[in-house]
Amino acid sequence: MQQNQKRRRPCLRRPEGQAQLLCTITNLMTNPDSPPLHLRVPPKVEVWRGPPNNMKKIQYSVSLMKNPIKGTTKAYGNLQLTGVVTITELASHMAEHNTVFSKGTIVGVLSDLGSCLRELILQGYKIQLANIGSFEPTISTKGESKVEDFSASNITDMKVLFELGTDFDNLLRDAQFEKTSTRAAQAKAVADETAAHAAKLAALAEAEGAEGEGDGE
Repeated sequence: MQQNQKRRRPCLRRPEGQAQLLCTITNLMTNPDSPPLHLRVPPKVEVWRGPPNNMKKIQYSVSLMKNPIKGTTKAYGNLQLTGVVTITELASHMAEHNTVFSKGTIVGVLSDLGSCLRELILQGYKIQLANIGSFEPTISTKGESKVEDFSASNITDMKVLFELGTDFDNLLRDAQFEKTSTRAAQAKAVADETAAHAAKLAALAEAEGAEGEGDGE
């Protein structure tokens, strides 16, 4: 390799994933005047080896739902969320995946991600975050009968479209599911168990009180 050849950033030599994302965002934050970076990950052939052994299964419940148009009733499944992951928990998860960045660094970068994306969106950029997906600005407008009558005041709304990247391909293939009861059924079971426990304690207290009265006689 020639000595005068430019050396690539160490983080870009790592496999695609969190390290590349963080490197891209870091460059955007430290170089605000430059256009956003677009990482070009070379195509690779993926070999499906099945989901990780320690991967949690997605729970779903089944309930009867009536079709208001056809009037028929069928059983449908509903996904039950496992929980909500906070930014700190996400940073801890990412730090455990062989990245050179610490949990604190990841939290700082993710915290600044929103404001950086907003700044670039407001300049009309589309941001491509490697294989995660892309953020693209779009507008809604109010029509005019003549082109010359149309101005910026006709723009009524501005939103961001998010398009999933290849990291989210084949979700059904990779997911594992297990059936569970509905949230309502779970809540009723807990309430019934609590009521039964309270009734048992009340019965014990009443029995102890009756014994105490008998001993007093």
